[in-house]
Amino acid sequence: MKRKFIILIGLFVSLLIVTACDLQNVNQSVKKAQQAVNKRDDKMTVSDFFKKVKRANRSVETVHFDMTTDVESRTRKHQTMTADIGYDSYAASINRANIIIEETTNGVDSYQELVGNQNSSQSRTSKDGNWTKSNSAGSYRVYPSYFNFLKVLYTMKDDLVLKQSGNVYRLSLRSQNVDIVSLFQEELNLYLRGVSQSELKKRFEVTFDKKTFHLKTFKLSLSYTGSRGQLDMMVKGEFSKWNKLSDSQFSVSDSDA
Repeated sequence: MKRKFIILIGLFVSLLIVTACDLQNVNQSVKKAQQAVNKRDDKMTVSDFFKKVKRANRSVETVHFDMTTDVESRTRKHQTMTADIGYDSYAASINRANIIIEETTNGVDSYQELVGNQNSSQSRTSKDGNWTKSNSAGSYRVYPSYFNFLKVLYTMKDDLVLKQSGNVYRLSLRSQNVDIVSLFQEELNLYLRGVSQSELKKRFEVTFDKKTFHLKTFKLSLSYTGSRGQLDMMVKGEFSKWNKLSDSQFSVSDSDA
């Protein structure tokens, strides 16, 4: 009986060894496949990557957006923006929006909130304030706009370096010579006085979801220290919920303001 028990244990150990070998082979196959994908991605040019991005984003109609801006120079400014945005079928304009902007400049707070669709909109300047309603149809202007931000990136194909990292594609500046201020002047409301863009230290990075090719995040920092003072600016943005927003996000109250 003791001998049979030993044999059974021996068979069990043998099975474990075989299973471990099989798992090792599977893991090696998966690793080789991933390495092949990574190698292919490393060879993809920024231009080729943007072609994929353009195709993938044609179907985007709604997107959620969060952005934080911090600026320190002669003034100190902190701003946050949360927005749900809806585009027309050709991504030519924004026709629905739900936006909250909170800002503190040198200790003074301000607040803006707007909700609107194709037919009407309402806005207020405090969290508990009265709504001002408008029944005029029209489009909305939101900066940055998801598609306009992409359009600026497309013009930068020669100025960016592409790398894949985990579940995202990452793009960063190829050199400090890129005039990032002029490129994003409208979308990020950037401007300079008394300092040229070449005197700035810049960092810029964007990420795209590896499966969907949707724009996920961007980070931009600008800094200067010299005879004309000091500037530190950081802008962080995150996009999410592509095509997952409901019409109720843009509903305007029927009650009078």
